[in-house]
Amino acid sequence: VKDRPERREWLDSVGFVWDELAHRWAEAVQPALQTYLDEHGDLRVPTRFVVPAKAPWPEACRGMTLGETVSTIRSQQYFVKDRPERREWLDSVGFVWHVKRRGVEEH
Repeated sequence: VKDRPERREWLDSVGFVWDELAHRWAEAVQPALQTYLDEHGDLRVPTRFVVPAKAPWPEACRGMTLGETVSTIRSQQYFVKDRPERREWLDSVGFVWHVKRRGVEEH
């Protein structure tokens, strides 16, 4: 597509995803976190939590291993590294960056 703008236009017209990480954040991760917050009142997502395949969960995130995703966000800054707006959103909704388990703080 580098020198073929018509190909890029066509790909755009059929909804081609140019940034998979941004797409997953916007279409699945953030909606799943918001729904978890709405349903549970906090974002202390258990590590083994899997998004149920039923309403009110958005279809795009059903079956997602949300607990593992949260753990990866905490430990590796996945989805938020170099994306301060995402970190700010997480902070604004009460995301827990450090959790204590059995008396030991985890990141």
